[in-house]
Amino acid sequence: MYLDVTTNVLNLLKTKMMTMPKEIQAALKVCSCFSSIDSQVTTILTESAEYSNLRDELDRAVEEGFLDKVGDGGYKFVHDRVKEAAYGLIRETERNGFHYRVGMMMLSSSNVGDSLVQTVTDQINRGGVTIQSGKDRIAVAELNYKAGTQAMTQSAFVKALSYFETAKNLLPTDYWQSHYYFGIRLFLSLSNAAFACGHGEMADEALESILREAKCLEDKLDAYYFKNNLLFHRG
Repeated sequence: MYLDVTTNVLNLLKTKMMTMPKEIQAALKVCSCFSSIDSQVTTILTESAEYSNLRDELDRAVEEGFLDKVGDGGYKFVHDRVKEAAYGLIRETERNGFHYRVGMMMLSSSNVGDSLVQTVTDQINRGGVTIQSGKDRIAVAELNYKAGTQAMTQSAFVKALSYFETAKNLLPTDYWQSHYYFGIRLFLSLSNAAFACGHGEMADEALESILREAKCLEDKLDAYYFKNNLLFHRG
């Protein structure tokens, strides 16, 4: 009975939203991809032609009762069910691509500061779209590395490991030749995060990759140091 009521509420909300102008629907769709939209996110999105009038449309959504204004130029849905209904405006088969486009749009902005790194990374990763461009793959790999490094400082080790693994999977097959120093930094960080999550074997494999591929002793020193720590903690 509860499930039936919930479904009916969602359908009613979605139906009401679909009567709104397309511009408000577009604003609700993009807003539903975030836990909340602060002024930084709004500013970056309005840089694009697609969302140039986003603030006006969000204000209209506030007037319609879908959103509340929060803080200095931020917005949030009045209820989780309203957000769920707005997200339902995006066709299920198009959601991955939608997240990916929003994330890449934000990545292209010069105003993406450290506070938005994980937000942008999560949008792109959630898209789950196979990135064809080699340049884009490296850019997203570096973004995941930056997000992972940030997550490590917040002691969010599981999340950090996920970022580092995503970065690794985006690298080209010849990364030890084409992105040598990035590979070393990434595998050191991956090892550190894996160890923090209790994955000793994964941590060791990452270090072995460095020791096998590094060109000189200087480039191997940090890996040797971490490997000694692994052996010490294993007793």
